Amino acid sequence: MIRVKCLSGPYAGRSRFPAEDVNPPDLLGSFLQHGWQWEVDYSQATGVEILRWFRADLGARAIRAMRKGLQVSFMGKVYSDPMELEDAITYSGRGVSLGRDDESGVEITDHDLQEPEPLALHRQASEWIEVHCQELLEAGKDVPSWQKKNAFARTAAALVTGLPLGTVGGPTAREHAALRQLGQSRWTFEEVVGVLGREDGLMFGPLTDLHRQVWVEEFCFDDDPDDVVELVASTGKKLGL
Repeated sequence: MIRVKCLSGPYAGRSRFPAEDVNPPDLLGSFLQHGWQWEVDYSQATGVEILRWFRADLGARAIRAMRKGLQVSFMGKVYSDPMELEDAITYSGRGVSLGRDDESGVEITDHDLQEPEPLALHRQASEWIEVHCQELLEAGKDVPSWQKKNAFARTAAALVTGLPLGTVGGPTAREHAALRQLGQSRWTFEEVVGVLGREDGLMFGPLTDLHRQVWVEEFCFDDDPDDVVELVASTGKKLGL
């Protein structure tokens, strides 16, 4: 459960517990638009909820600081463009946390991504899908794109541990769909690769109404190019909007 507390403005002191269908960037964007301060309480959140909300929370804080002309720094560099900052975080290969958000600006701190359980499972899932792809090749079947394989590994790790993998790429529409449908339960590794690895499932099968829904409602990144073409054509929402 996520709790968003308003710290200033006419609703100061009030808290909201957003429903699953609430889009984090939209809600936090409304706080930005009105100039209200906020805090997000993750103490009772599931791993899926943390995955959805932390990135939006961090991004909204950075945008707020940039609009005020304050410094926003990450790994020793100051950023003034939110998209440039997003790319820097994504491709750094580092985990991130909020180091500071005050009158002097926002500092995003980086840390080693060697959190044992999530990353160990990510590697294990990556190895599993490579073996599976070799079996598909030998059977004369199509092999998933690297974007789908990476999304599979991230999703498997998140569903087993209940923890997001920070900035190891994504999340794609397929990840959002799988986490939304399956994320309320904890899974063993064997269970999750069996479900996610199905050729007709959410990760590798045809796109469904759920994929189209999350494409519209969520921020999606690192999607398979063919998925992007189909999702844009079927929803009218372009990449990154």
